[in-house]
Amino acid sequence: MPHISSAPLTRAITRLIYEVDALVDESCENVRPEILDKYARAITSQLKALQEIESHNRAQDKNDERRTYTAYEDFPAPTPDERERFKARLEHLISKIEARQKTSKGSGAARTKR
Repeated sequence: MPHISSAPLTRAITRLIYEVDALVDESCENVRPEILDKYARAITSQLKALQEIESHNRAQDKNDERRTYTAYEDFPAPTPDERERFKARLEHLISKIEARQKTSKGSGAARTKR
């Protein structure tokens, strides 16, 4: 299972904290405890969910590190960047081999004429 982004939860927690801060700043004496309790429960549940997501992502990282590939079919497909680098390297090697073959044919012919 892929990584899960924690950004939406982090934004939600931040928004709730700002709302509580604004609520307390507006009327410190008139804040009803049940409203603060509601916010506290919401923040707590969001923090628990965030902790579970981070735990999942750490476990996924460990699982990815342990993954071994035993057959060619198990390997992940190369990225487009990796594919382009491979093609460029292959073309470079082929051109070196062809140049070496031309050089060796030319020097071989020169040797036989002597």
